[in-house]
Amino acid sequence: MAIKKIIVNIVDYINKNLSIYIFNNANLFSYNVFSIFYKLKICGNNKNENYFKTFYSNLGFVNSDSLDEINKDLELQRKNNNETLTKYFMSENIKLNIKKIVNNDLDKHLSNFEIYYNTRVCLAWAGISRNYPIERNNDEESYSNFYHNDAYIFTLFKFFINLHDVDLEQGPMHVVKKKESKKFIRFHNYKKRNNYLKSDKTPENYIHVNTGKKGKIFFCNTTELLHKAGEPKKKKFRDMLFLNFVAIPKKNPNKNYFLLEEQGYDIFDKNADCPKIFAKPSGLRNLFKVYKEYKKNRIKH
Repeated sequence: MAIKKIIVNIVDYINKNLSIYIFNNANLFSYNVFSIFYKLKICGNNKNENYFKTFYSNLGFVNSDSLDEINKDLELQRKNNNETLTKYFMSENIKLNIKKIVNNDLDKHLSNFEIYYNTRVCLAWAGISRNYPIERNNDEESYSNFYHNDAYIFTLFKFFINLHDVDLEQGPMHVVKKKESKKFIRFHNYKKRNNYLKSDKTPENYIHVNTGKKGKIFFCNTTELLHKAGEPKKKKFRDMLFLNFVAIPKKNPNKNYFLLEEQGYDIFDKNADCPKIFAKPSGLRNLFKVYKEYKKNRIKH
């Protein structure tokens, strides 16, 4: 029994730490292997599109009317406090306008993702938060402001939408370019999100910084790319709408980006449990089972 536990611990350690040396990211080794086979055996005929190779891209802008409606609701929630992070309440009006954005402004992009993944994609979580300056010890992570990967399979991807103009002083998201990730890891002696040299300034050509105007749509597959939240300067802040989508390994004849909500999942829950259900399989057996489901139920475009 003790030997089995030791073996399990060794395998778990390798799974959590090997990817930084093999794949130049900090996701699970098993999840990275999954993505290789998915790209080779399941992905659709548009996989050579540039942003499916770089795994990040600017995708234009959303309708300003929807954002104005969202910001009106957010203004009613704001208060003076000493927090470093505010997670906004998702009112019915905010939900309605998010649905307008997804169905109208993001439809052409999401249709392209369905071709890429060869399956339907659905919104698994939506949330809005405000980041403030960090004043306490820099060794403590406040709101994903250390470089990391999201530990999900790569069938989870995210859109980030600016709720106001975001410049360098307002803490924009930083993304390590895939082609520069090996150099980044060596430069910072990166081991994991709490173990790398943070004092050295990253060379500008290693990263993409997500500055931009209000309404800008930014796509990033955070399972593939190292990234972090930027830290606003004193008296600055950053409001962001987060949209987490997942490719669903089930046959669905018609696209419906809100299918999971209709099936009873709370896609606006601030704890974001829904993405874990569909993009975070536990153990190799479940991971292989999910892969077979994707392969069996892929859409023929």
